[in-house]
Amino acid sequence: MRRTSAACVIVLGSLVLGCSGGASPDRSGVVSGGQQPSVTGSFTADEPNPGADTVSLAQQQVSNDVITLRVNVTDTSGVFGAAFELQYDPSMVSFQTSAPGTLLEQGGQTVTYNVATSSPGRLVVAVQRQGTSASGANAQGTVSLVRLTFRLLGTGTSGIDFMSSPALYDAQATPQPLPGIDWYGGTFAAN
Repeated sequence: MRRTSAACVIVLGSLVLGCSGGASPDRSGVVSGGQQPSVTGSFTADEPNPGADTVSLAQQQVSNDVITLRVNVTDTSGVFGAAFELQYDPSMVSFQTSAPGTLLEQGGQTVTYNVATSSPGRLVVAVQRQGTSASGANAQGTVSLVRLTFRLLGTGTSGIDFMSSPALYDAQATPQPLPGIDWYGGTFAAN
């Protein structure tokens, strides 16, 4: 029996419904001669030094036009799951793939990840611990919730921000949003 509640399932389910189920197409194109355009990217976090009870984006790795971001949780207790949407300019950025973080896996817990584009420029993420004995995880310091990889499609800048009432959930029998959580996005840059 899975430990979920109607409230959590409704929130997580409503975010996942209507998603296309995969990465959006790479629209970077090919220049004559069959070579990819040369783009070098970076990411600047809106909050580079997050305080307690925050969720923030941070650059993990850059390889030319591919940037992996960590969705980090800082000094927050009792996290059972999360549901949020990210919005970015699809003419500048393309979502590629996701990978597990480390926060919810603490103690060997099984975690379900649902990450999909719901429409161009909108990424829906729903993650939660599974099992009847699962309790909330504690982020001591800054710990990754999930990792997201994007490809930059051209030069310029593009913001990426949380939208649609993002929430971290507790481990009550009927999971509730944790109060007082601040959410911070950032900006991609390519040249």
